[in-house]
Amino acid sequence: MTTSPTPKALYPDARDYLENNYELSKLLVDFCLEEKIRFIYASSASIYGDSAQEFDDDPKKFAENRPLNLYAWSKYLFDQYIYENGLENSVLGLRLFNVFGQDRSKGDMQ
Repeated sequence: MTTSPTPKALYPDARDYLENNYELSKLLVDFCLEEKIRFIYASSASIYGDSAQEFDDDPKKFAENRPLNLYAWSKYLFDQYIYENGLENSVLGLRLFNVFGQDRSKGDMQ
């Protein structure tokens, strides 16, 4: 009898991505806002997905993005938190692109 792999076995870094890129980032931005410190964070261009559409930072089009992996989703969720809480004018999120070049990846981060 075979069993299906657990989500943790399929995605061993899921919890880490959500804790580090989402939950801890929320704590940091809340602290910075309370202390009146400008919060600058590294988002990721990976939130745009497969690039089938233009890269567009219009908050009204944000929901059209389709991240392709867990890392990208964790970054997407935090950007979404910023927009949903009206913080986009109080923080600076940098959407960094892949330093490996187009159609290149860093191993499992595809």
